[in-house]
Amino acid sequence: MNRIKSTFRSFFRWAFQSGLISHNPAANLRISKAVSQRTIPINVEEINTLLNTISESDDSCAGRDKTLFATYAFTGIRCAEALPLRVKDYDRSSLTLYLPKLKGGSDRLQPIPHRLSRILERWISFLRRTDHADLSSLLFYGRHPERPLTTRQVRFRFNRWKALSGIREELTVHSFRAGFATQLYRATGDLLLVHHAIGHSNVRTTERYIGNHLFEIRKAIEKGFC
Repeated sequence: MNRIKSTFRSFFRWAFQSGLISHNPAANLRISKAVSQRTIPINVEEINTLLNTISESDDSCAGRDKTLFATYAFTGIRCAEALPLRVKDYDRSSLTLYLPKLKGGSDRLQPIPHRLSRILERWISFLRRTDHADLSSLLFYGRHPERPLTTRQVRFRFNRWKALSGIREELTVHSFRAGFATQLYRATGDLLLVHHAIGHSNVRTTERYIGNHLFEIRKAIEKGFC
């Protein structure tokens, strides 16, 4: 509905300013405030099921896909942020990924858990054995080694593995980001930490990822009044 209203407003504003009509009938048309839909978070069991399904397959792209989706699951970075990553962006000694292209144009270091570090090291070792990869090589290339996967290709691959693994059909690639935020908040109870970990510019966006705090509030009440 908002798109229709916006179209009417733009058209009649142009017609009025061009002198085609004597007044703008859409001048008082207001856009309704849209409520953002909460992304469904993927849970730990579904992540394990997905990664195990990929590991057990004989798909020629299984190693790449497992590493890519593990990166999403264990860092919470956006879909497009992982695609430009190169071998040199992984630092084994500090357990970090350097993210060169972020929403807003900045860059940052993303801490990673040991589980993801092991997966990355296996994938990089495979690349070096088979493709003679160097530090500048892309981690997640598509049909050509010099070109990264596109977001469309990532969605296609995720939908394929999602169907094979039997996890919830309504999950999307963005569910990894919401799942990361949810799990980190449950582990820490620190909204500000989660906010910084996933790189949101506004903490209210982080709150939408986490959803309802009733469970945490109830635990705090029980602890305070036991």
